[in-house]
Amino acid sequence: MRVPLIELPEAAAKRLSEIEAAKWAAEDAMRSAQGRINSLPRDAHELRARLEAQRDAQADRHRVLSLLVSRCNQWHVELRLPTGSILELAPAPELKLRASETCAAALATVREQIALVQGELLQVRRAPLRKESRREAVRSYLARLESQVKPRVGFDARGAAAIQWAEDMATMNAVLGLLAFVVGSEQVTAAFTRQLEEEPEAPGALSPLEREKRINELAIRLLELERVEESLIGRAASEGIELPRRGDASPVAVLGVVIAAREVAAA
Repeated sequence: MRVPLIELPEAAAKRLSEIEAAKWAAEDAMRSAQGRINSLPRDAHELRARLEAQRDAQADRHRVLSLLVSRCNQWHVELRLPTGSILELAPAPELKLRASETCAAALATVREQIALVQGELLQVRRAPLRKESRREAVRSYLARLESQVKPRVGFDARGAAAIQWAEDMATMNAVLGLLAFVVGSEQVTAAFTRQLEEEPEAPGALSPLEREKRINELAIRLLELERVEESLIGRAASEGIELPRRGDASPVAVLGVVIAAREVAAA
């Protein structure tokens, strides 16, 4: 059964439609420039260079907008709202431009900050685990294998006691699990992590909880910056200036939406 699409707020649907229209306009401009290039005489070198630059610029604009539209549509198709929630417009961030600062200059500054946060997110995701966390991961893994191969004592149809073993004991996981059962998972963990104990703690190492917390903090900061980015683009558009978009921008920020409880939306 096909799940129906979540209805976008009117302003968000309009913005997506505008971006898609801009994508088509860029494609038309690109093809028009190529058509004029094809009709030029061979000695029109300067005009050809100008038209080729214009064509390439429109081609790049079309590529970015196509990627952005695709991301937004994919997000919309895959969107599943929690029970009792609704999709509504997010509050617009407050824009404070410095004296004589243009939207284009402010946008460049915001995108520098976005790049920094994205880089920090990448570093956090790649950060090594703390030694204790790695040790705990080995311990949990062996304990799970032990529980899977641990023999169970039961009774057959005649009431006699019987030992039930795992059906497949030929895999490496089964061998490790049996070893943990016979010797003890703590002893096997100590054997596997003996070299780990001798290593110094890696710089920037994090526990899983520390990593998750930091990723959440950076994700919130990134969304805030991307909402400011979208507001700057919208403000410039209201002044008749088109600023370039990013193909990898967050659909949530581009569409300016937020998930809220139905009770809050009604109020």
